[in-house]
Amino acid sequence: MLRVTPIYGCDTRKVFNNNDSGISSSLATAPQSTLVEYGGVRVLINVGWDESLLLPSGEEEGESKNALQNLPSPSEVDVILITDSTLSSLGGLPLYLSSAASIPRIYGTFPTVKMGQMTLYDHHASLSLDGKDPGYALSSVDELFSPSRFTTLRYSQTLTLFSSSSPDKTEAISVTPHRAGRVVGASYFVLKRLADETEVVVAPYYHHAKERHLDSSSLHKYGAAADVLITCPGGPRGLLGSLYSSSSSSQRNKKPILNSPLVSRAHGEFIQMIMGTLRRNGNVLIPVDASGRVLELLLVLSQHWDRNRLAAAYNLCWVGPMAWNTIEFARSQLEWMATPLGAQFDTQRGHPYALKSVHICSSVAELDAIMDASNGNPTAVLASGSTLDCGPARDLLLKWAENPDNAIVLTDSTRCVLRGEILESRRDVLNVSEGVVVGGGTIAAAASSAAASVSTGIVSSALVAAKSKVTIIPDATPEVDPTTTSATATAPTTATTTEDETNLIGTSLLPQHISPYSTAAQLLLKWCQAKLTNTEMADVVEVDVPVPHRSPLAGEELRAFLAQEEAARREKKAEEERKAMLREVELARGRLRLGEDESSSAGAGAATTGTASDTKDKTSTATTAAAAATSTTSGSKRERSGSNSGGGGTTVASATLTTKSSSKKKSRFDPNLFLKFSKPLHMTFEVREE
Repeated sequence: MLRVTPIYGCDTRKVFNNNDSGISSSLATAPQSTLVEYGGVRVLINVGWDESLLLPSGEEEGESKNALQNLPSPSEVDVILITDSTLSSLGGLPLYLSSAASIPRIYGTFPTVKMGQMTLYDHHASLSLDGKDPGYALSSVDELFSPSRFTTLRYSQTLTLFSSSSPDKTEAISVTPHRAGRVVGASYFVLKRLADETEVVVAPYYHHAKERHLDSSSLHKYGAAADVLITCPGGPRGLLGSLYSSSSSSQRNKKPILNSPLVSRAHGEFIQMIMGTLRRNGNVLIPVDASGRVLELLLVLSQHWDRNRLAAAYNLCWVGPMAWNTIEFARSQLEWMATPLGAQFDTQRGHPYALKSVHICSSVAELDAIMDASNGNPTAVLASGSTLDCGPARDLLLKWAENPDNAIVLTDSTRCVLRGEILESRRDVLNVSEGVVVGGGTIAAAASSAAASVSTGIVSSALVAAKSKVTIIPDATPEVDPTTTSATATAPTTATTTEDETNLIGTSLLPQHISPYSTAAQLLLKWCQAKLTNTEMADVVEVDVPVPHRSPLAGEELRAFLAQEEAARREKKAEEERKAMLREVELARGRLRLGEDESSSAGAGAATTGTASDTKDKTSTATTAAAAATSTTSGSKRERSGSNSGGGGTTVASATLTTKSSSKKKSRFDPNLFLKFSKPLHMTFEVREE
């Protein structure tokens, strides 16, 4: 028997706007988790998470406020299969297994393990820097992806699973991963029951098109003859999805507004829009994920920069807390990528991910230093934080939005998500009927309420379009629809009146005025509404951006912080002085040609000199005895020249004397020292002022 139970990810709740004419404004596919019971084995497919879900809370029993709480107990699951390294597939793993007594075995491909770690690290850093609690520690992530918990599989590698409830192991299934495309190491799984060889294909995400860094999915090859296919609806959702279809009431019997182009055409339009912004001395902000689709964008832009030699005129940067680690892992996973990339490396034409034209930065401060060093050249930045609610992408949005020549390029609609905390806070005031939530404006500035409440640091920022329009760049990937907005936004203010409020632009919002959509979703919804009504986008678009309020240190906390900084500075300075002194000693020893051999021989000579006076009498006595023995032996030899014993004694004594004489005549020349110190030594001395 086959039983499929969607735990979450198929929520029918939709948020409607007043002017949407009944069209859902939900843009992104929700993170998924599905329980498949087949062949007596309970298989949990993915444990995803994003900002539309709530973090687990320690509230009393009652109605569940978190989707992860609906998951079965880990002890009730035989195995967990992870399809890819995105947050929508494994973002909830640390939360789900953090307090479990027994953890089931987890399976996935090798890139899923490495890139999944980078995804969770990046997500943890983005939330922690804003003062939020991600709900898990980095040590939990390391333990989760350790070889004792997470087993890696290769494509087409068959794994046999037995039911834990069948002691005789008569009930079993085989699991085989295959290439799914879209993300490095992404896979779909073929489940085959060994009793009757029926097949069930589980493919939540896949991509049929061939891209720069990945080959196309093999679903048409291994999934065509399956008995059951378990997947999720492809393509964009909500208003964005209505632009690609003619099923809406306003567009019925008409051609769709947008058509999905080929991958090559999408890449061309993507580069054309970026170059158009750079040529007018504007900067381009491209919000990206930590380790998924960003690799495709990096390869496309890097190849264009190298081919046209644009590094001297325009900067191409990648900013993210885990950017350096991600690219190092990507360089070691060419066998999981497209065939041409491996051929390029094998023929010694260079590594495809050398990224000679890309500046990799860990923070916005490093990006500012690169831009200042290039005399302010226009810059295209791929920044971590695809929702624009946190991370470097949010910081750059607030910094660059004032300039109408700058542009924002949204390349992934799956990260245009809802804000789960905002929706939950409005549960009591929204009318919930038959799974449909009615009410709540999309744009915070459009909402109105007379109730007073404490501000939470969410501010309203105005976006002013440079040419009063936004250009979309459709992608061939059903889940990815690049959208470009040429706009600027004012900087936000803090939640309450502070000293810094005079330096910021924007309006603090009350909680009931905050949009339930992320910043990226607000921008994309505004663009979709303009496209749907065949009108130009407004010159000014207001969106709200969450800004963390960091109060300055004062009093005892400030003094303790300064003391720690001073102690760390002194320790660092002392370590530098110690290393400098060791370098000077080594240089001095080199000039005097004091190698290890000479130092050891000098030590031995000193030891001999120290003991010579104490053993003078013994040495002279031993020497006299040796001389007497030698003369006696010589006399015996003359008297008995044919004696074997005498000859033997003479031979031993002669050998002993020869050995001593040869040790005194050993050459002191060491060729290693000659080669080491024959070159001129250029000494440098540090000038110190007393």
